[in-house]
Amino acid sequence: MKKSAVALVVLMGLCTGWAQDKEVKEHSKGEKKNSTMVAKSDNSEAVIRSLWESFKNKDSKTFGGLITEDALMADPRGVEDKSGVMKDLSSCSVNSYTLSDFKEIKADKDATVVSYHVAQDGTCAGEKMADHIVASDVLVKRAGKWQSIYHQM
Repeated sequence: MKKSAVALVVLMGLCTGWAQDKEVKEHSKGEKKNSTMVAKSDNSEAVIRSLWESFKNKDSKTFGGLITEDALMADPRGVEDKSGVMKDLSSCSVNSYTLSDFKEIKADKDATVVSYHVAQDGTCAGEKMADHIVASDVLVKRAGKWQSIYHQM
């Protein structure tokens, strides 16, 4: 299971990085693309919405509980582990955000990849956040609870 989870994270990262620029440009033009991805489950979208809301509100208890201990986050600044991501709570300020266009691929009963669009206003480490991004999360179910093990934007 651990090897397949690592392979899934690597594959998702490669696919997301390749498609992100194209999708952001298409989204900002209002173009719609047909997708072969399955419809999102209510649970995955709820987890991601809770992650964003707890990050915006700097709610470290909720946010920390929604990501795994071995979680990684990749963004233009690099890759961070959970402790680095938790530090970002204090250095980032999200004024507003809107999540849309959720797409999900189930890897198995305990793992899923979710991609979505984000319109946001805020700063992180003193830098203005991009207005529109495509983000992806790998969610895993551990001890009956869905958590993010990988996030890329």
